[in-house]
Amino acid sequence: MVTKLRKNEEIPAILYGKGKGSTSLSVEAYEYATVTRGHGQNQVFNLVLDKDESNAHKAMVREVQRHPVKRNVMHIDFLSIDENVPVKVSVPVKFKGEAYGVKTEGGVLQHVLRTVLIEALPANVPEHIEIDVTEVRKGQPIFVSSIKSDLFKVLTPGNMVVGTIKITKTIEEEKAEADAKAAAEAGIVPVEGEAAVAADGTPVAPGAAPAPGVAAPAAAGAKGATAAPAGAKGAAAAPAAVGPAGDKKAAGKKPEGKKPEGGKK
Repeated sequence: MVTKLRKNEEIPAILYGKGKGSTSLSVEAYEYATVTRGHGQNQVFNLVLDKDESNAHKAMVREVQRHPVKRNVMHIDFLSIDENVPVKVSVPVKFKGEAYGVKTEGGVLQHVLRTVLIEALPANVPEHIEIDVTEVRKGQPIFVSSIKSDLFKVLTPGNMVVGTIKITKTIEEEKAEADAKAAAEAGIVPVEGEAAVAADGTPVAPGAAPAPGVAAPAAAGAKGATAAPAGAKGAAAAPAAVGPAGDKKAAGKKPEGKKPEGGKK
C-alpha cells in the first residue's frame, strides 16, 4: 500500500490529536511541497479527507520523515489542533545584520543553537525568529533571553547561548601563545630589554625547550602579562507569519670535558 502511494507521488501520513484517535491518510507530494515552500512547516493546514469539505481538519506538522540520501519526504505526522488553544513548537532562529565583532574586530559569527521551543496560538507561530546581531562584539554571547515577543512565549531556558562572535587568531599569534606557554611551564622568565634566561642563568633562545631538571627561578622585577578576551544586545523576534490553510625542542649543550694533559709514560 505504502509503495503504491509513493509510486503515485503521494506521501503516506497520519492525523492524530487529543481525544480524536488517529487517521491514516495520504497527501500529494507536489501539493505539499508547493504549500510549504516559502512558508515552512509551522503553519496551519486545512486537511480535507476523502475530498469531503465537511470532513476538514485544522492541523500542523508534528514530524516529517525524509529519505536519508535523497531527502524526499517519506512520511508526515499531522497534529489536529484547535486554533484557540496554544501549541508548543520548535522554531528556527536566524541572525539579522552584520555583527560589529565580525565587520570591525575580525571575528566569526558562530551559530550555537538553531531552534528554540515556543508556545503560541497556531496563527501566531512564526516561520522563524530573527535576532539582530549588528551591535554584538567579539566574545559576547547572544542569549535566548534576548528573544522578545508579545505573540508567543519562549520555553527554551533564557541562559542558553544562541550564538557568539568567535575570536580568530593568526598563525603568528598562535605561535607566540604556544612559546609563552612553553616558557611559563619551563620556568623561563623574560626580563624587559634582556634575553630570556633559565634558572641556571643560561640564555634561552625563543622557542627553545628547557634543559631537563631546570627549576623555575624567583626573578625579582620580572614582568608578566595575561590576555583577557574582550567582553549583548538581543533583537526582537520577527512577526509571526500565518501559513496557508488548504490552498496555501633544542636541548642545552653539555659542556665538553677536557682531556688530561700529558701522555702515557
